[in-house]
Amino acid sequence: MDVPGRALDFSQAAFAAPVVHARVASALTELAPEEVQTLPVEIQGHPEPFFILVV
Repeated sequence: MDVPGRALDFSQAAFAAPVVHARVASALTELAPEEVQTLPVEIQGHPEPFFILVV
């Protein structure tokens, strides 16, 4: 999927997997460290760090 424009802090990938920016991943991990797992992903054309969120 290629959507032009600025990357969002939260989006859903295939199979409704939540993809979040590092800011969001960090905040959620701080709030609920035992309940949140993040998996790093690369998004073509966006050098910022993004993660799949597993809760």
